[in-house]
Amino acid sequence: MFQIGKENLILTWNMKLFHLSEVSKVSLKLLKDVEALEGISSHGNVLISFFTRIIYTNALMC
Repeated sequence: MFQIGKENLILTWNMKLFHLSEVSKVSLKLLKDVEALEGISSHGNVLISFFTRIIYTNALMC
């Protein structure tokens, strides 16, 4: 896990970066590299795919 500056970034399976503020704007359907999403944590920090690939943010550093 890593932190890029003080930004909250989501690293998707194909290494695309999305700022957390963009997640609500981007339809999950557009994240085609993350299939069978189980959902977003209550804090909106972590995306977990059906295949247990963790798309993480620097929030996990805490």
